[in-house]
Amino acid sequence: MMQKLLRYTIRGIGYGSFAYLLTLLLFHIQIRPTVASTLSVWLISAGIGWLSFLFESDRLPFWLIILLHCLGTLGLITLMMLYNGWSCDLRYLGIFAVIYAIVWVVVRLNQHLKVTEINQALAHRRAQQ
Repeated sequence: MMQKLLRYTIRGIGYGSFAYLLTLLLFHIQIRPTVASTLSVWLISAGIGWLSFLFESDRLPFWLIILLHCLGTLGLITLMMLYNGWSCDLRYLGIFAVIYAIVWVVVRLNQHLKVTEINQALAHRRAQQ
């Protein structure tokens, strides 16, 4: 369990850092990173990674898991924005939606590539037998 928590933490920080930099790049946001803001991005990103445990549930419908993950992510990101004194206006919600969708596509693509790689390895192993 601890190993899984660490994996979700590291993945969350990776995706969160990517999303933060993507936001700055795509929306030309002029924010100077500080130690406090960088640590808050990493901490909140780890929390979002932990929210991804929801996807391991077989009790909840997928649409509900997505909704809970999205709302939880929005809540954590809003806390980070308020902590750092960044604007949480209507534009922020649009940016959040765009970045959430992009990260979702990247995650799904990453999963697809991993599954394809595993299937190719299994096919190669079967062919050698």
